[in-house]
Order: sequence, then C-alpha cells, then structure tokens
Amino acid sequence: MTEASALGATLTASATVVAAALTGFVTYRIARWNMRKDLELELRRQRLDAFKKLWALSQPLAKYGRSEPVTPAVITQLSQDLRRWYFEEGGMFLSDASRDSYFAFQESLKQAIELKQGSEQISLDDATFETLRKKGSELRSTLRESFSRFPQM
Repeated sequence: MTEASALGATLTASATVVAAALTGFVTYRIARWNMRKDLELELRRQRLDAFKKLWALSQPLAKYGRSEPVTPAVITQLSQDLRRWYFEEGGMFLSDASRDSYFAFQESLKQAIELKQGSEQISLDDATFETLRKKGSELRSTLRESFSRFPQM
C-alpha cells in the first residue's frame, strides 16, 4: 500500500467517524426536541382542560344574563368549589400571575362572605358584586395570558 492510498484511507475513515458522530448528535437533538414538543402539547391540553373547569366555576358572577341572585350562600359555595378545583384539578397548572389572581379572587370572596354573615339569602349589593365580578374577570384574563406564553411550535 502506498503512502497516498494509506493517507486516503485514513481520511476516509476519519470522515466516516465524523459523519457518524454528527449524525448521532443531530438524531439525539431531534429526538429530544420531539419529546419536549410532545410534553409541551400534553401540558397545554391538561392546562386547558383544568382552566375550562375553573372558568365555568365563575359563572355565578357573570356580568350579563345571571340566572340566579348572587347571595352570600352562592359565593360561599363558589369559594368552596374554587378550593376543591385548586387542590383536585388544576392549581398546579396556574402560572405565577394566575395563582396571584386566584388568591386575590378567593380573598375578595372571603371578605364578602364575612361582611354578609347572617344574611346568606339576601342578594349582594351592587358594589360588592362588582368587586367580585372584576376579581373573577382578572383571574380569567390571567388564564388566557398563560397560554400566550407557550413557545410557538
């Protein structure tokens, strides 16, 4: 074997090793990206399912077309339903901003319940209702915003 053919064989072998290493690296990165994409999509689906339920819970505080008077008994039930949702359904999916809004909403419900103690069946006054409605609306807005922060696929 001549020196030139040995050099050619060495270069060919080296190029093959480099190509194999590069192919392996690219394959690994693609597999890792696909796994991350699948996890992100699953997280989005679970988060959306949980947020739909939370969104529906705030229905008693709708600005338009309320089906029943909003009484301290109604907001007490709402607060309990929200607590149950937080621990059993989706509290772990809340972003920092939506978690803060959730607790602000719960705090406003607690204050209204304490203020109206003993009058569970009397409708809330307009100012109290509006405060609670706005807190619920702020929470729903932060839920929507949390989806805009996902990376685009």
